[in-house]
This record gives sequence, C-alpha cells and structure tokens, in this order.
Amino acid sequence: MSVIEAIEKLDKLAERCPLAPEDLDIQRGIRHLIIGDYRVLYVIEGDAVSVLHIRHGRHDRKL
Repeated sequence: MSVIEAIEKLDKLAERCPLAPEDLDIQRGIRHLIIGDYRVLYVIEGDAVSVLHIRHGRHDRKL
C-alpha cells in the first residue's frame, strides 16, 4: 500500500491510530500513522482529517 492510499483510508476509523509522542507537549490530538518507512502526522477536526506532515523514518521527530 502506498502512502497516499493509506492516507485516503483515514476517512474511516481515523481514531484507530495512536496519539503521536509529539502530542505530549502540544496536546492537540496529533495522531500518527506508520506506513513502511514513513510517518503521517494528522489531526481529526470534526468529520475531517487534516494531514500535518509526512516524514521519512530517517528524520528526527521534531515538530
């Protein structure tokens, strides 16, 4: 599954993914989805999912 396909599937059960470690400081409900070597950071806003960032696994986990 590609990163885009996985993101498109977030419209169903977006809450299945855990809160991201970065959310401990910010507390905005930032969640993360891991797809292979990539992490997708997103928030759920009402009925919409907003992707904040897509990161490759080699990069630091900083917002």
